[in-house]
Amino acid sequence: MAERSLGYALVNYFDKTLPYLKRFLLDDNRWIKRAVGVAIHFFSKMVVDQPDKTLTLLKLVEPYIEVSQRDVVKGIGWGLKTIGKHHPDLLTGFLVKQLNQGKRLSNLMLKKALTYLPDKDRLKLRNAL
Repeated sequence: MAERSLGYALVNYFDKTLPYLKRFLLDDNRWIKRAVGVAIHFFSKMVVDQPDKTLTLLKLVEPYIEVSQRDVVKGIGWGLKTIGKHHPDLLTGFLVKQLNQGKRLSNLMLKKALTYLPDKDRLKLRNAL
């Protein structure tokens, strides 16, 4: 559901879908929250030429970057991983900012986010740790 429905809606109706994703992130159900990360994954692999929208999605998940619920971490991490594949500079800047603000990302989320980043970007992140 998350990838094919929410992700598709995000690709085709970005502005109309954002309020729903914001509401899903506030839900108590970890699977609903996870769906947001999966939708971001789908969007990020389908829309690679609109970095401004990718930045909007990074801002959307920013308040949840320190989440500890494993299922939510996996979903958001999956979205970050795919952003890193197509926009490594955006993801690196975002993660460095989070770490410089003292935020503590789970090891699993960091592992997923670093998957496709080039060595130079991984070095920047290690220096921010």
